Amino acid sequence: MWIVFEFLLFIKIFFFVLNLGLRCMSSSCGALPHLANLLLPFCEAASINIKSADHALLKRIVVSLSLFNTEPLHDALFPNQHMDWVNLKPYLRNVNYSTSDWITLIELIDFIQEIEPCNQQVQELLSSTLSGLQVSLQGKTLSPFDSLRLCFAKGGISPTWDMLCKAFVLFNIADIDNGEVLEHFLMKIPMSSSAAKNSPLLSKNIQDILKSMTSIFRHSPEEFFQCFVLLFRLNSACHVRSHIILQSLRAREDLLEKKRFNAKSLYNAYEKPSLTKILEMQQQNKCLLVDAGGHSPGASSDNFASFCEESRLPSMSNIHIKRILYFLKCLHRPFLPPNLDVFEDERCVPLIIGNDPIILSSLKDIQVHAPDVAALKMFLTNTYFTGVPFSALRHFRDTCIPDQSSPEGVVSWTTIFRLYLAVYCNPDYVKDLWLHVLSLCATNKTMKTNNNSSMMNYALTNSNSKNSIQTFTSLNCMDVPEVIRSCMENL
Repeated sequence: MWIVFEFLLFIKIFFFVLNLGLRCMSSSCGALPHLANLLLPFCEAASINIKSADHALLKRIVVSLSLFNTEPLHDALFPNQHMDWVNLKPYLRNVNYSTSDWITLIELIDFIQEIEPCNQQVQELLSSTLSGLQVSLQGKTLSPFDSLRLCFAKGGISPTWDMLCKAFVLFNIADIDNGEVLEHFLMKIPMSSSAAKNSPLLSKNIQDILKSMTSIFRHSPEEFFQCFVLLFRLNSACHVRSHIILQSLRAREDLLEKKRFNAKSLYNAYEKPSLTKILEMQQQNKCLLVDAGGHSPGASSDNFASFCEESRLPSMSNIHIKRILYFLKCLHRPFLPPNLDVFEDERCVPLIIGNDPIILSSLKDIQVHAPDVAALKMFLTNTYFTGVPFSALRHFRDTCIPDQSSPEGVVSWTTIFRLYLAVYCNPDYVKDLWLHVLSLCATNKTMKTNNNSSMMNYALTNSNSKNSIQTFTSLNCMDVPEVIRSCMENL
């Protein structure tokens, strides 16, 4: 009896510890997507690749600096790199980061090289200030970095170079609470005295620094501009912990997938009989019967999982590559260029998987009759557009997207690219995919509430309208090479 009691107690403790561990993992993973949620809408608006996480973070900071025009600074730091300023400016007007959000982002940067060490005159000035002596700045020329050092010294603080640079950046971002910034950094300084962590004393240090900034930390926009050109030299003056951003992006994708799975499970539990669903199942059963008779090999690959199995792609292949290939198989054949063989042209499928004859042959044999709409939606969700839009995409926007002259009408190129991909699928599924793409614009509430219905009515009209997608797709085949190139750029 005692043995049974001990065993039950052990089981109870085991499950308690397991549950505690799972809760801790859940809470830690829940915080991870926050970085991706901060950066991804910006990357979509600016048409830049979030997978280049170090550049994405620095660009996000650069465009929010105050006191000077940030476009020349971007061009100086990232020459010949595209930035969609037209779509970015409305986004910046409508988004607000908290001070803690900016601190979270700046903590991903390590400033690794002191670009402007103190000279003898500045060192003496700082030493006297830290000793509590009154110093005169008359006749002395200080750089912006030296001025900020002196402001910290007024509060009795001698910051490290990394702390100085992070504070320097944050103080130059619009709508930042400088007091909260200083409190964050001062709390990180190891203090020898137990009274140093005392709240009134910490508050006094912060007030002394803020007071001195109004008179000392004052320089021309040109001086600040030159400082940032030196400060944001990637891997020379600073290093970005890009792996943390990529981990956050993966955590976000996993979270969205989990939500989608839970929503689908809940829907299936309470689903009423659907005529559309019944017809889809009949179509799939018909495909299975044809396949069993040996008349149409690969015809049962409508399901995405079956497609992955029959395509003979390596199991460790990137999931988004598999989704790209599946999307290509789901394209409505009349919408493809008649003189283009997507399996032979080096700009198409060979660009994705190489020239492996076995895989190419398997993909050619597979036929998709009733596409897996959930897989197509996941493909569109994880597809982004970066860089300069190709001509066919611009033509699609000008033809099928409503006038974007007003700030509320601006649509990111990522959304336009997703809509462009959706309209070339089977016409029976276009409306569902179109609605899904527009639902992804939740970050832009104005667009979602005011523009979605008008965009739907504008483009998803009957074929008599010259602006309908039916008219557009009948006159313009998909630019498959450009689509594949754009998809591959954002893996």
